[in-house]
Amino acid sequence: MHAGTSVPPRGTAGDTGLSSPLSFADGYTVSFALHAALAQFQPPFLRRLLRERQRQASDALSSSSSPLSSFSPRQSPFQPFSSSKVESGGSEGGGSLRLQMQSSLLSLAEPRTRKQTGAGPVASQTQPENRDTVFPEYLQNVGAFLRACKESAATAAAAAQHGTDGDVLLVLGNTSADLPLSSSPDKTAARLPVSEPAARPRFLPVVQCRSREYAYRLQTRWWLELCTGEFGDATLLFVDTPATATLLAQAADSPTAPLLALVDHNAVEPSEAALQENVVAMIDHHDVLPEARRSTVSAFAVDIPGPAVGSCCTLVSQLWQELSRITANLVEPPVALSCLLLGAVAVDTTACDTALFGIRWSSPDKEMQAALWGRAETFLGRNFSSPEAIVRAFGRIKFDIPRQLSLGLPALMRADYKSFVYSDVCGEDLKVGFGALTVPLSVILHVPGCRLRQREEAAGSTNLRGAFASAAATLIEEQNLGVVVGLSTYPRPADDGGGDVLERQMALIGKKALQYLIEGAIAYVTREVPSGVMVLKTVQDQQPTGCASSVLETLTDVFFVSQIPVKYSRKVLEPRFRQYFASLSRTHAP
Repeated sequence: MHAGTSVPPRGTAGDTGLSSPLSFADGYTVSFALHAALAQFQPPFLRRLLRERQRQASDALSSSSSPLSSFSPRQSPFQPFSSSKVESGGSEGGGSLRLQMQSSLLSLAEPRTRKQTGAGPVASQTQPENRDTVFPEYLQNVGAFLRACKESAATAAAAAQHGTDGDVLLVLGNTSADLPLSSSPDKTAARLPVSEPAARPRFLPVVQCRSREYAYRLQTRWWLELCTGEFGDATLLFVDTPATATLLAQAADSPTAPLLALVDHNAVEPSEAALQENVVAMIDHHDVLPEARRSTVSAFAVDIPGPAVGSCCTLVSQLWQELSRITANLVEPPVALSCLLLGAVAVDTTACDTALFGIRWSSPDKEMQAALWGRAETFLGRNFSSPEAIVRAFGRIKFDIPRQLSLGLPALMRADYKSFVYSDVCGEDLKVGFGALTVPLSVILHVPGCRLRQREEAAGSTNLRGAFASAAATLIEEQNLGVVVGLSTYPRPADDGGGDVLERQMALIGKKALQYLIEGAIAYVTREVPSGVMVLKTVQDQQPTGCASSVLETLTDVFFVSQIPVKYSRKVLEPRFRQYFASLSRTHAP
């Protein structure tokens, strides 16, 4: 692996997602050595070292005029804190770590029985039939690995309840729950060199949603079942799985709290902000949130090239590719893992569609997609001729409006949902929820005049505007939100009749007291958008019930934007909202 390049300077969250050059992303390579090094240490040692790094990082940040660009997040995990030499996969330290891992793996791969002559161990390469009996059974396939993770989590939770460190690290995907689990097996295998052959997994992937909400992820569930050959819900760890809930409920500063690795996001949920102190690794392609900035210099392994990399699984695949090199001829890489990663990369980048270069993907995405397809083609080729065919298959589920609507609006709003907290907005903290929907908002809100196919028009014949407002009201009530932003993406007929084009729409609803913020935010983020804003009344025949009914009375009407640029995904659009709210903070600063 060639030496990794430095991540872009921090503190530019408002700009990187829109128009910054892609040069850093086009040459970006993850620092495998630093992520793998986490496997060489026990959690108590990592925890002590992390606290020391955090103290020194805080001192450095408070004394630097440009703190986030003064230190590289690629620090050696073997020292408390340093800004002198970047430790990368191509550095001397990284090479030494590789040799250490290879030596340990070779030792594990030796047959358990030796020749009676005492001639010493037989090289593992001469007895490939012993491989499956030497390495843990859970490394044989993804399903076995996930089941072993659940058992390991239960063991760790029981230890935590008795005041003992459970010796696990939780790998948290983002709240969209879109295949985060595929990021963890590489770290688990990296843990193997310092474990006994029968050891349990220490790096445990957690789907960051409640188990009942996972049923709404139709595409993810379909792909997991296709790649692993089994229906995976029962094998997954969710945030409300009893063992996971027990671990996450531990006081963040206690020795029983698990250490965390964040994948496809860089800050924990606002409701669990204290857990940010336990983040030891991050792999992400979003802008760094303010609450995560200290972690970028105190965590041991950080790879955040920014939004120019289209898929976080591109970065995960780079880790997996390097690990595969190290374990060549020792552990057979599960083809299902390559398939899972390929699906995520292809969907995130629209199979690296040439027209979307610089908008949805950059060079590392294309390189990893080609490499993953090369490994997965034998298995997936029975059903798909190319990554483009995979994207089309996902689309048939994603854009099946009747099927999606059958889930109900509350489910659609939560199926791909994230929330963000903005500090000191006109003197108050503001929490905003962003829901990405696969049904056009114009269908849900019953907006006349939007071009749709006959089938979509039939599906949208029922006015769901009240249901949308009710679902938003429930989210506002449950999560103490101020505003809900709905975003939808859908292919519509092109004006010239030459096929379909992607169309993005946006709708906002929030507390009446915040209507001036909603109107200002829309004006700010849509200043490049030619289409106007429609205000849609929410009083309809379908009335909400329960707590949402009383909350709805305190909400604004729905502000609908019929077309925003296709590049304005949530990953790109959210920083624009952040820019606007930050300007209000500056305006009202004393």
